[in-house]
Amino acid sequence: MLEKISWELWGLDPTVGSIITKDLRTTHLVEKLLASTDKGIPPTHTKEFCALLKRAGKIAHTRNEWLHRLWILNDGEPVVRVSKKHGLIRGKDVPSLDILAVFNHSILDLAGALAEFEKAHIR
Repeated sequence: MLEKISWELWGLDPTVGSIITKDLRTTHLVEKLLASTDKGIPPTHTKEFCALLKRAGKIAHTRNEWLHRLWILNDGEPVVRVSKKHGLIRGKDVPSLDILAVFNHSILDLAGALAEFEKAHIR
């Protein structure tokens, strides 16, 4: 969704746009979009767009933190995670399946909000 919005904002054909944004990390794409808010976002909606982008940046950071770990499960529940940065993490610091489900819903909610914003203010 962020890539598609960037192509539209920057006036890129989807084929060319996908070549440019293909390997761009989400956090970097968010930074570039934040720097591009004056390129096609109505001034009355810049604040809303920036808030959506900052939300996307936070979600991307959390996703990376959780994804790049070794997870140890017991009866389907995460009990331990190991990372190079933080070492062994146990107990309350390991997100439960419920917390992971809430996080998943936050991604879906953001995608919906971005789609609505794009339809209303970018096209």
